[in-house]
Amino acid sequence: MVSPREKNARCSRPDVAERLTTFGSAASLFVRGLTDDELSRSARFEPAGADLTAEQVIQTVLIHHVQEHFDSIRTVTA
Repeated sequence: MVSPREKNARCSRPDVAERLTTFGSAASLFVRGLTDDELSRSARFEPAGADLTAEQVIQTVLIHHVQEHFDSIRTVTA
């Protein structure tokens, strides 16, 4: 079985750009559609080992974690 890291390592620049556009747009639409009540709901988020609100997960995963990946991509493709 090929790991996600190995699979993604073989992506071309156009493939990466397409994935970022497609998945980024989908994530953005989803987040924009959340209500204040939905953003304030919390649940156990095992990677963090704590209960987090939806807003905290968005900030941690969709913003900060993804930014780390962007930084890595920029380094590799520079």
